[in-house]
Amino acid sequence: MATAIDHLDWDDLKLFLIVVRCKSVTGAARELKVSHSTVSRRLARLEYTVGGALVERTKDGLLLTAAGLVTMRRAEEIENGVNALRSDVSNRDEIRGTVRLATMEGIATLYLSERLVELSSRYPDLDLELVTSQQTVRVARREADLFLSFFKPHGTSLDSQLIGRFKTGLFASQAYLKRNGVPSDAADLSNHRFVG
Repeated sequence: MATAIDHLDWDDLKLFLIVVRCKSVTGAARELKVSHSTVSRRLARLEYTVGGALVERTKDGLLLTAAGLVTMRRAEEIENGVNALRSDVSNRDEIRGTVRLATMEGIATLYLSERLVELSSRYPDLDLELVTSQQTVRVARREADLFLSFFKPHGTSLDSQLIGRFKTGLFASQAYLKRNGVPSDAADLSNHRFVG
């Protein structure tokens, strides 16, 4: 006997991935150039098919439920499989698809943005979404595929590695140092004022 899951539509899964990546039905509708009600209807159809709610609506956008997280992971596996098949059939080693890179605004604007031009030129079929947020981005919940940060993220099933180092320093005007003195050690810094 056929069940709802037997009628799963790959197009609904693709739409679901766009909803997840946009974190809103409205954003997905805008990207797909369809109405808000069309996206809502197809999302509801997918939820019926898999037998449960896939997203929760919050003031910060949509959050994945446990069923949504499982569905998203399987949908991404299918998407990656389709992209691999496309590459195999075309006999070209193409890098394509969407990658969400989350990082801090300073890293994005001062370091990454100019370097992404070359990446985009080399891989025109790669869609890189640069996500900057003041809040912690949860890679484990697939809010991003990659997270570039100054600190090591915590969580299970995360693969993290050190990709570089940088130096920081303290700077002051001569007038400030004349007025307040030069700090002699780290403990002495508590007697000084900072602008960040």
